[in-house]
Amino acid sequence: MVGFSLDKSSESTVKVIVKNEAYIGNLVQGKVGTISYKDHRMISKPEDEWIRAEETHEPLIERELWDRVQNISQKNYKPRRRNDGETNLFVGLLHCADCGFKMRANTARGTRKDGSEYKYVSYMCGNYARSGKVACTGHIIYENALSDLVVEHIKDHALMVECNEERIIDSLLSAQNNETMSYRAAYQGELEAHKKQIAKLDLLIENLYDDRVTGVVPESLFKRQVRKYEQDRVDRLQSVETLEQRIKGMKQNTDNASTWATLMKRYTELETLDSEILLLLIEKIVVSETQVVGGKRVCDIQIIYNYVGDVDRLGLDVLRDKAVA
Repeated sequence: MVGFSLDKSSESTVKVIVKNEAYIGNLVQGKVGTISYKDHRMISKPEDEWIRAEETHEPLIERELWDRVQNISQKNYKPRRRNDGETNLFVGLLHCADCGFKMRANTARGTRKDGSEYKYVSYMCGNYARSGKVACTGHIIYENALSDLVVEHIKDHALMVECNEERIIDSLLSAQNNETMSYRAAYQGELEAHKKQIAKLDLLIENLYDDRVTGVVPESLFKRQVRKYEQDRVDRLQSVETLEQRIKGMKQNTDNASTWATLMKRYTELETLDSEILLLLIEKIVVSETQVVGGKRVCDIQIIYNYVGDVDRLGLDVLRDKAVA
């Protein structure tokens, strides 16, 4: 991967580019318009009213880069700079395994006996840092150790993908399908029930209007019942939209697994981490409290990847060993 740095003017230019869909081949119109045909003042229109035509011309930047920047932008991730000008690499990504709070960075500096200076960056539970032992425990972990662990985890899984991509994607899909199959069936059943009830409500409302015209139903009863039926209908339509989005999301498993595999293959020779790599690959890292095992301090770390979640649950080491053998 080629690294690069941006000055402020270049960074502003890039931000403009990645917000303009013309650079990925899309034509977007109708972002502004008049208030009405009588009032010709121009206003910005909401995004759901824009007119979008995709792939109308040759893209100037890769769609993958576009999606990556949008993902980073949506996370609203702003690395904090220390007094030495460097950033705390994992801030915003680390979560306490016990209370769920994000972890806070701390920098310790000192001088060794030989006169050399040292600096250690560590992270601790934000809840503990704020309220002490009554809220949680420290969950302290050092940045250097965590960085080495994450690098090895990424490289290890990148090599597994490179050696046996098809079987690993199959394993990811199998796990995701097993986890979501029961939910999907439940969602689908609930969705159909809502749709049937909406059809019944439409018929009830239609009949109610007919009864009002013929005088069978008094005006006061008509208004009360219509209000009740229409509110029920709105609530069910919202439920339908939510359920359809959940079911649609489950259908994205194949694309998600393939995207993760494609990204991971870039990092078979990863040596050092930076914020871009972390945000591209990892959704969050969950840190458990340190335990003493066999005289050694041991801390369990759960790495949650973008697109596929916790891949360690799949036992992918078996596939890697078979591929190497």
